[in-house]
Amino acid sequence: MESRNEYLGRLSYRWRIVRAALVLGYMVESMKHLMKSRALIRSILRDARYTESVIVLVKSEGDQLNESQLERDILDAVFSVDESEIVLIDRHNARTLGNLFIVLDYDSEPCEIIQDYSDNAYTENLISKAESKI
Repeated sequence: MESRNEYLGRLSYRWRIVRAALVLGYMVESMKHLMKSRALIRSILRDARYTESVIVLVKSEGDQLNESQLERDILDAVFSVDESEIVLIDRHNARTLGNLFIVLDYDSEPCEIIQDYSDNAYTENLISKAESKI
């Protein structure tokens, strides 16, 4: 027969597992929209780079947040601040192809994080293709 201390230790261990599972479940649920939002932005970036030779700048309050053109670094820059602007620039003639204004509210659906964008066929095509994939 186990002692009282062993019983309390086992009970305490079970409680920690249950508590960890509850916390993890909450974290996974709150990350659901974050992952889909990242997938939406990733899809836009990939489509933009596939069709054109595009440079991507991420700005927040006038400051450029990304130094690199790696997809991972661009996504990290976008999701490191609450509000950012993605500027898509043609590499050949330095012409701006479009702007996306991103506002991250982690309770929003992924299609709601793009608050505004350039009203042109290029940007609208990127967004509609990305939203259809999500």
